[in-house]
Amino acid sequence: MKLSAVLAHAVLLFSSLGAAAPIDGYDDALDVRAVGDSPDLPSGLVARAKKTEPMPSLDTFKAQFKDIGPDTCLFYSGVFIGGPSEKNVMELRDSRSYLHGYRILKETWKDESYTKLAGKVKPSAKAFFAQASMALAQECEGVVYVLLGDGSGQNWPSGTIWANQEWPNLRRGAGVTKVIRLNEKNDNQETIWEMTVPHPVTPPTPPTPPAPPAPPKN
Repeated sequence: MKLSAVLAHAVLLFSSLGAAAPIDGYDDALDVRAVGDSPDLPSGLVARAKKTEPMPSLDTFKAQFKDIGPDTCLFYSGVFIGGPSEKNVMELRDSRSYLHGYRILKETWKDESYTKLAGKVKPSAKAFFAQASMALAQECEGVVYVLLGDGSGQNWPSGTIWANQEWPNLRRGAGVTKVIRLNEKNDNQETIWEMTVPHPVTPPTPPTPPAPPAPPKN
């Protein structure tokens, strides 16, 4: 069959498939193969379905983590733009003594090969890691550090994993005791949240009892 006929059949087949509803759990796709490889489809077009996986639950992610001890959580957002951010963050972490013992998400997996699932999960790999980051945030305790770009306080870009999944899910006051903001360009540390412990109330001083009556005179 001539190439023009193959292309014509391809156009017709794509048009008909475009109107069909996708099958749950699969992504629609087509492969163009040699004529005769697939007698059931014209022009050698072979329909294939790519299996997708459901998004793991938060508890499923937590089961994939190593033990998350207190004072071990390090998050980052909007830093080392254009470079290998994970590698750069780990190198910066290693250069600051107060961050020794802290880990980013990449170092938290029992088996990092689990992250290969990200390419099969709908809607996207980014959503997979956003869900994983949310699970990690819920497990953090003690002092948490976050490495952010320029700025101060609780001011940071909206729409990031830090803004939407990590920061809101830190159990502030119920495990997390302090959150400290860091800058990649300097060693400044800014406490942006800290658990306050109420001062004990001093009980009022009891009134002085009246003096006992004088003994009667003989």
